[in-house]
Amino acid sequence: MPSTSYTPDDSRLTPASLEFLATPEGITLRTRILSLLADRPRRQLSVADIAALRKSTTPDHLHAALTLCQLQPKAAQKFPSLHAAAGFIFATPEALEQATDELLATHKAARFAPALSPNTPIIDLCSGIGGDSLPLANIAPTTAIDLSEPRTTCLRLNAQSLPPTHPLTIQTNDITTHSPFTIHHSLFHIDPARRHAGRRSHQYADLLPGPAFLATLISHHPGGAIKLSPAVDFESLPPGHIELLSHSGAVLQAVLYTGALAQQFPPDTRTATILSPTARPFSF
Repeated sequence: MPSTSYTPDDSRLTPASLEFLATPEGITLRTRILSLLADRPRRQLSVADIAALRKSTTPDHLHAALTLCQLQPKAAQKFPSLHAAAGFIFATPEALEQATDELLATHKAARFAPALSPNTPIIDLCSGIGGDSLPLANIAPTTAIDLSEPRTTCLRLNAQSLPPTHPLTIQTNDITTHSPFTIHHSLFHIDPARRHAGRRSHQYADLLPGPAFLATLISHHPGGAIKLSPAVDFESLPPGHIELLSHSGAVLQAVLYTGALAQQFPPDTRTATILSPTARPFSF
């Protein structure tokens, strides 16, 4: 049987230390580290570098600064607009790895627009650091919910750096025990964890939260999108439109659109879309 719980790996980052990095003292620390990393081969600090840094801050704050500064090149590549606006992106290593990049997330958010009425909100479940939440909140008022407080702290700090067009409400909750179904008439997006026995899994049955939760989610909302592995067995999925998304020559994710988000296609249609920063999406 698949596990029914998921424990995020947040690399021992705490909300307090993440928030410290947004203060003047934190900005000074991270600027110093980024400068050191730029001058070091392989972007690795020496023992002497770290010993000197320890004299000016706490162990937790230094750990957070070192961890996030190491992530910045990859984060900037994944979220160019956020990097351009802020110069620094808040993320945990695992959450950055799992996050939808800006190009894909903007494409997915556009799929919601035709299904929106003037007062339709969106809920983004298992929101992580906000890869999907921020583009969705540029389309409509959005509530983002995640189990991990470090990740929702990152999302809040990222949203402060690049405020979305519409209100973004951020909650730290376990959606399996604090039901999101009370947000009536909303469209939904969800990025379930893909884990089984401690390993990544492509199987729909291994998603966390699992198929029973997702079936209830689909039945309670007029439409939504479920982010999936591109290797998922399509025959195992609920009815809807399946879209494979490709970027830079790699197929990065599959998305199952349900209800109102699937209605622009014939029932159970499957399409693939190639995305590029310099060209219009190409679907077939």
